[in-house]
Amino acid sequence: MRALAESGAEGWQDVVPEAVRIASDGQLPPRDRVAAMSLVVDIAPPELTDGVRDLSEDLRLSVRDRVAVLHALRHVIGLSPLRRVRDDEQTSAAARRQAGKLLKRFAPQDRIAEAHLLKAIAHDRAAPPALRVRSAVDLLGCGAAGRGQALPLLLGLAQEEALPASARTRAARALVEEAPASRSRALKVFRSLLPTTTPLQRRGVWLAIGVVEPTEAAVGLLEMARNPDHTPVTRVRCAEAITTLRRDWKDKAALTARQIAFDTTVPWHVRRTAARDLARWSEVCREEARELLRSLPRQPTGHTNPSIPRNS
Repeated sequence: MRALAESGAEGWQDVVPEAVRIASDGQLPPRDRVAAMSLVVDIAPPELTDGVRDLSEDLRLSVRDRVAVLHALRHVIGLSPLRRVRDDEQTSAAARRQAGKLLKRFAPQDRIAEAHLLKAIAHDRAAPPALRVRSAVDLLGCGAAGRGQALPLLLGLAQEEALPASARTRAARALVEEAPASRSRALKVFRSLLPTTTPLQRRGVWLAIGVVEPTEAAVGLLEMARNPDHTPVTRVRCAEAITTLRRDWKDKAALTARQIAFDTTVPWHVRRTAARDLARWSEVCREEARELLRSLPRQPTGHTNPSIPRNS
């Protein structure tokens, strides 16, 4: 149904009534109904709200989905149910943040309440670390007062050793991007994280360092790219990262790409990625990279097309 919706105006003419039908069918699983409702909620006809009214009380729904339903029904039941979710300390922090984000455009008091909630979540050591950091980052967008509260929060999160490296990296990167005066302290955090992270996490830390010190970061990434102890995936991704920081280092990155592309012990899909990189980065090796690409399988029979993971 989503593919049909994306096919153009004529596709939408077919999607809207079908989505309303699915969302309004009480015999279908709640998740299917919510998915259909979410697809057309901003343009759907009035009958959609009547059809999904019962969903707001369906105990089988996750809190997250219930928040989406309450938001869809706001023209019928008002904003009070959604505000109760945001203000209920017994509700999960993620759902409260979701509700606060949806409410902030309706009234000044909702924007104030969202800022208070984001600050509370960022301070809450019982909340998931990634959620704490996202809340502190969101607080940056809550006016001058919110920004003033967010910056020390982000610094504290970046320096909190009990947090995972990924969360600390995200907090420190926000400082680098939003608070130039805090860059030296953020860089200190990044450098302290380098020995403790996994290789792909380390790549993310080097990229964050590269916002301020691109050459230092490129040197660190080049060392990783050339390290045979790392997996081919890590080495290719580090080589790619080098070219985002130093375009004039494409030849250095190409050496790693060529080594991996022509290594027959490396999985074919990783070799294809390396060969494509080599063709882009090296004029000298372009033809042999293209020849290799023609010889490698695009997708072996019976297999889905794998790709190099992009999480860092």
